[in-house]
Amino acid sequence: MVVGLISDLHLDFFIKKYQDVEQYFKTVLAKENTLDIDVLVIAGDMSHYNNLTINFVKKILEDDSEIEIILVAGNHDLYLVSNEQDKKYQGNSWGRIEELKKEFAKMDRVHFLDGTQVIIKGVIFGGTMGWYNVTDFFAWISNSNDASYIRKSFRVERGNAPRVYYDTFALYQEELAKMQDLYCNVLITHVPFVNIPDELNTTFAGSSTNEYFMSDAFNFVKATNADYYLFGHVHERFDFMQDEVRCITNPVGYPYEFKEKRKDFQIKRIII
Repeated sequence: MVVGLISDLHLDFFIKKYQDVEQYFKTVLAKENTLDIDVLVIAGDMSHYNNLTINFVKKILEDDSEIEIILVAGNHDLYLVSNEQDKKYQGNSWGRIEELKKEFAKMDRVHFLDGTQVIIKGVIFGGTMGWYNVTDFFAWISNSNDASYIRKSFRVERGNAPRVYYDTFALYQEELAKMQDLYCNVLITHVPFVNIPDELNTTFAGSSTNEYFMSDAFNFVKATNADYYLFGHVHERFDFMQDEVRCITNPVGYPYEFKEKRKDFQIKRIII
């Protein structure tokens, strides 16, 4: 089986909200195609707007009549970036996730994983969004847009900190709990439950912001029995072994990153 991996598409950073996704394919994937891929994994951060995400998936299905697509949500897939969106989803970011689940459930060959798994050609894929473990709440508010753009129907206040719209501590525990229900060959999350080794993560080695991009919870990964761990969020390409598990990323990233580093971007192909 050939599994393709991409993540961190950030569609609306490359094209306008109502623009045809064909332009994204021309800009980012260039001459890439999926004809030799059995399963395409999209490991989160598709878009701030569900219509772009849905149209992107439809485009792939139209171009390839046999491919299976597996998705998990990313933190940006929870963002409410406008008053229009805030009203549409009634101030609850998880309304976006429920909408994606509903729309993808109507499509053949599309699997949106949220603490769930699917078997394709005998291979078990398990997935969930994943999250990170905040240790310095005040620094997190200052350095992460998640505190402002992810919303729920309640607000959290801690000490004299500004109000945030959801409980990041609870979300981390919820995502870990979902991992306990997974037993698979291929594990997929957006936010990684593994620390990238400093010798590989040279750009951000020792950075205080690393805790917003990964967490040391690899024991949960190992407990799934996965041989392959596919994730996103870190906006760098990695392919390394951790305790006999192959850990792989393949992000598109933001336009300035794509322009500087990823002119040769290709879908990562993994033989399983």
